[in-house]
Amino acid sequence: MEKADLIIGNPPYVRQEQIPKSKKDIYRQLFFTFRHRADLYIPFFEKSLSLLKPRGKHCFICSNRWLKNQYGYNLRNMISSTFDLRVIVNLEKFNPFQEEVIAYPAISLITNNPAGDTFRYIDVENLDSLSFPHVFDGEEHKMPHNGDWYDTFNVISNHLKLTSIEELGFKIGIGVATGADKIFIGKHLIDSVEEDLLLPILISKDIKNNNLKWSGNYLFNPFDKDGNIIDLSMYPKARAYMELHKERLQNRHVSRKNPTYWYRTIDKVYKHLLFQPKILLPDISANNQILIDAGHFYPHHNLYYITGGDIDNLKILSAFLMSDFIVSQLSRLSNNMNGGYPRWQSQYIKKLKVPNIYDINESDSKMLISFYDAKNLPGINSIVNKIIA
Repeated sequence: MEKADLIIGNPPYVRQEQIPKSKKDIYRQLFFTFRHRADLYIPFFEKSLSLLKPRGKHCFICSNRWLKNQYGYNLRNMISSTFDLRVIVNLEKFNPFQEEVIAYPAISLITNNPAGDTFRYIDVENLDSLSFPHVFDGEEHKMPHNGDWYDTFNVISNHLKLTSIEELGFKIGIGVATGADKIFIGKHLIDSVEEDLLLPILISKDIKNNNLKWSGNYLFNPFDKDGNIIDLSMYPKARAYMELHKERLQNRHVSRKNPTYWYRTIDKVYKHLLFQPKILLPDISANNQILIDAGHFYPHHNLYYITGGDIDNLKILSAFLMSDFIVSQLSRLSNNMNGGYPRWQSQYIKKLKVPNIYDINESDSKMLISFYDAKNLPGINSIVNKIIA
């Protein structure tokens, strides 16, 4: 195929789930960048970049997810080691299209020159900032010559000693997946199974308007205190209830793997988690307040959680998680959803960098706790900015 001096395009966005398996198998053979859960636009990048003449220019507007997601690793590695990435214009904070679409677009300008040492990153807030000369504003970033761009989109103070949340001794987890929520979760379970098999469970809808309000749902827990699956014959009410749904439950993958325990949840239930104080983080949330369960509920699969330390330590950590300092990091690590809402997923939470909260002086710690309790975000930002200054 003939080489080109200039390639401009808007490749199709087709998610992995919508691509027929037969075609996915072909794409994996033809394109080394088409890995993991790659969108169809990924091989468009690889193919079109291969058609550039020396010093040719390549400009795409497409989803920005390749910049951060796992499936973009090979593409990032190819671009940063073989081509010269000049500019990324991130457009996810507003809709650049005439029609309303669900997309998180970015414009990339790449040249077929030896790999450069820097590129310019422009985060566009509104349409006016796309006009000349504002489009040339932005931050100069060091270009990593591999597929790991974590530090590239996590620009924070170099002089401050920061650490990860897990390195401070906290545990990051996700709530229970059942594979059949309508059977395992609900208010109706109070009358359907034995009381000692029920755990009050929180779902993401219980956290809204910056408040936690339990909706009254319970989880059927098929595990005993030692983590072993219960003998259903010992619980006549639960046995009768689960038998009603046996055919549906047996069709789940977890049941086909172990038919004897067709009534188990996908994830093991650890009852002690119910009683632990925990920070609660819905995957996608419009809440500004990070909420804490003092130890009354079990989290559902759509909630991430952080445990460790006492309530005061969790409040201090929550204050940091609410701060602009962390929200800025999260926006660089993950792809914000429409409306600018960050995604609280464990893969991103584990990469966040915070000061050692145990080294913060008593006065600042008390202020952070006080501002957290008062839901005072400006106050939290003032103390966090003081600590990281």
